[in-house]
Amino acid sequence: MDGLCVKIMLLVIVFSILCSAGCVGPDPTGISTNLADIGDTIPTIGWVLSIFFPEEESGHRYAETYSHRSEFQMEDGTIVRDLKDPSMSTNILISEGYEAQLYNNYLTFSGGPSYDLKLMDVVPAVYITTVYYVDEVTSLKAYTSEYGEKEWVEEWITQPDPNAFFEIIVYDSNGEIVGVEGYGGRRYDGGSSDTIRILRGGDYTISMNGQAIGVEVSIVYK
Repeated sequence: MDGLCVKIMLLVIVFSILCSAGCVGPDPTGISTNLADIGDTIPTIGWVLSIFFPEEESGHRYAETYSHRSEFQMEDGTIVRDLKDPSMSTNILISEGYEAQLYNNYLTFSGGPSYDLKLMDVVPAVYITTVYYVDEVTSLKAYTSEYGEKEWVEEWITQPDPNAFFEIIVYDSNGEIVGVEGYGGRRYDGGSSDTIRILRGGDYTISMNGQAIGVEVSIVYK
């Protein structure tokens, strides 16, 4: 006998016990025996079904709980303000546990004033990544050989533009520096990228300047 038949027989037995116990039929005490009137005083069919079919009820209850929890985790996101390029400004609703792209822009630096971004109502953690693109230049290098007869040597050399430079500084709302990275010059190496992490909420200013360099700036919430 399969499981379904067993459950049906058990339902019949339970219903028979309820009837023999006086839950249905004439009652000499005068109290109504209509199931609609005494639904709170006897086990309902739904209650009985929950005994024999617990998986269905449990699964439905879990789905509702998960849905409410997902909505509860939604919170206001970081606001990015790009004053030179307002089309790149964002205000994204952030969902906890997911990654969100807040800002991505390719900037070209050739000297001049700094390029600033404003981060407001930061929801940590936020990662600011800069990827560097530097043109290669070919130049003639002339020198006297250190070997043999010390001959005069002229050599063409191709290398990243030695004039390329970039610096990014992140300030908090009090003007304190919370992160500094860059490329070239006397202070920074010639690496291909850098990342600054913001691990505290608040308002921040990102100041960038450079010359002879292209930089892809990406701000991501993780």
